[in-house]
Amino acid sequence: MLAKQLLSDTIVPLRKNDTGICALNMMDEFKVRHLPIIHDSEFWGLVSEDGVLEFDNPEKPLEEIDSHYFNKTFVSEDQHLYEIIKLLYQQNLTVLPVLNENKIYTGSVVLSELLVRVAEMASIQHPGAIIVLEVNERDYLLSEIVQIVESNDAQILSLYTSSPVDSTELDITLKLNKMDVSAVMSTFDRYDYTIKASFSEDEYWDNLMDHYNSLMNYLNI
Repeated sequence: MLAKQLLSDTIVPLRKNDTGICALNMMDEFKVRHLPIIHDSEFWGLVSEDGVLEFDNPEKPLEEIDSHYFNKTFVSEDQHLYEIIKLLYQQNLTVLPVLNENKIYTGSVVLSELLVRVAEMASIQHPGAIIVLEVNERDYLLSEIVQIVESNDAQILSLYTSSPVDSTELDITLKLNKMDVSAVMSTFDRYDYTIKASFSEDEYWDNLMDHYNSLMNYLNI
């Protein structure tokens, strides 16, 4: 998924002649801590709530404020979801401007909306068991994992990998479309896979859905 497919329909950018007070009011309205500033469709900078609160005079137009208060971070329309998540995380942003190949502002990716899309991609809203495997990087064969799951009349709804720093071990988290995955786990065991954790009880699903619904309600505030 690319940046141009993740543009928000809600965020309205600031203009250079808007004031810091205006920026704070708009951030409060959109429930974000950052907003892009544009001038004649060109990206001028990204202002933060914390930055505005440091202004000597927040009633001044943004164009009269020292440029060091403005973040110049942006992504291109063709940058991938993972790069976007990395930037949002590294810079603790709630909004990320998107520019086209001519450096014209085309919209913004909003963290809260992106979380909803990621949750949908991870199939969190669908019932199913979760299995966490631990394998050595050299032994990781996605085709074999898929074959084991599908040979037990199950399907993988989502899959992601993670690895501790300075480790050759991978944690592979599988979300399956079945709650009873005892047969799948038995097959993994026969293939000498290490099952690090599994979650397949109904109460786990109920708890997960409670957290998912709470997140959705929070993001809709």
